[in-house]
Amino acid sequence: MAELTGRSLARGTAAVRAVFSAGWVLGPPAGLFLLTRTGFGTLYASLAALLLLAALLARWVLPRVPRAGTDRRAGGLRRALSGVPRRTWLLLGAATAVNVADQMYLIALAAHVTRDLGLSAALVGALAGTCAALEIPLLIGAGRLAGRLGEERLVGAAVVLAVAFFALLPFAASGPSLLLLQVPNALWTAVLVSLPMVLVQREIPGGAGTAAALFSATFPVAQLLAGALTGLVAARTGYSGTFWCGAALCALACVLLRARGRAGRNLPG
Repeated sequence: MAELTGRSLARGTAAVRAVFSAGWVLGPPAGLFLLTRTGFGTLYASLAALLLLAALLARWVLPRVPRAGTDRRAGGLRRALSGVPRRTWLLLGAATAVNVADQMYLIALAAHVTRDLGLSAALVGALAGTCAALEIPLLIGAGRLAGRLGEERLVGAAVVLAVAFFALLPFAASGPSLLLLQVPNALWTAVLVSLPMVLVQREIPGGAGTAAALFSATFPVAQLLAGALTGLVAARTGYSGTFWCGAALCALACVLLRARGRAGRNLPG
């Protein structure tokens, strides 16, 4: 789509992600309003209408993207994976590690806030809404800043910031401190949900569809690992221990990105 419109891929990806963040801000209160005022029937009917509207917009408004000229008989999953460079696998590994940390945070946050800290459950929703609201302008800014500083540097800085965020979480014991931490949370999230996808699309042969499918696969893998790790770590060390685990995972992502940088320097030319 970026090639058809002549726009920056980084800015386009950031703009799409900003729409998802806007959905996190507007969706929960709108759904709660419909649920409390009209019940589940109207809520699900509204969801169906929105999905139908999205399908119509995709059919009649979005420009058509030409199919890539690939040989299906000689292609296939094995052929596509064999063409992925080593440095791209390192990036995908780093993205998976960060996604696991993020999913562990989302799983453990509610229990940590209500059980460990004894704070209101409404604070959990406020934290999620604040982070999503901050992400919207930051995503647009990340797409523009990538053109000046470079995607690689910005991704590396975001992972370091993620390490700091998770390391500070166990020490945040009040509502204001947790809300304040949503600023670095939104910063690293805005970068890492958009720019790694751009890098993967540039490095994987076979078209944007192959790259998007491979990068998207890191999310269900992260969800699977995060569920098991959260239960194991929380049972042994408490919910705050999951944040230390998240910091360690982000530190692992830093190591993988460092190895990626070295692999890039060793490429011919």
